[in-house]
Amino acid sequence: MKKQQLMNKSLRKSRQRGFTLIEILGVLALIGVIGGIAYSMFDTASKEDMARRVHDANILSQTIPTAIIEVHTLEGSLSACSKTDLTNAGAPPNNSLGNAWTVSSTAANQVVLSWSTAGASDPDAYGNGLVTALTTNMANPGMLGTNVPTYDATADALTITYDR
Repeated sequence: MKKQQLMNKSLRKSRQRGFTLIEILGVLALIGVIGGIAYSMFDTASKEDMARRVHDANILSQTIPTAIIEVHTLEGSLSACSKTDLTNAGAPPNNSLGNAWTVSSTAANQVVLSWSTAGASDPDAYGNGLVTALTTNMANPGMLGTNVPTYDATADALTITYDR
């Protein structure tokens, strides 16, 4: 009888080692579901950033230059040009991230804008994408003159100098 009890104990112990196939498959399925949700959230954020970047590139390459031309035509100079002047001429007050852009300095024939990229899921890709879009898709390339838009990663801001 002792022999039978020892065999039963050893069988129980051998069955308790490790995980069953069902348990392993359950954990793998759970990891798959969580990974799928995370990927879809990341993919959605990437698509939203791309749409914002395209929208903002259109504003920076078409809407704001048109507003600058209108202000220059009305005032005869850009030395007193302000954000209010540009928004009155049709430029939106904020970018698609909800950040206000600023006119940081002006000269008689120049406007310098600072465009914040804070709030984008990847501000560096967003800012560098805008630089690329501006240098290749400018509706009126003469507006940039010899100035190249620059992105400052530490400030999360794009600086654009428009000439008129």
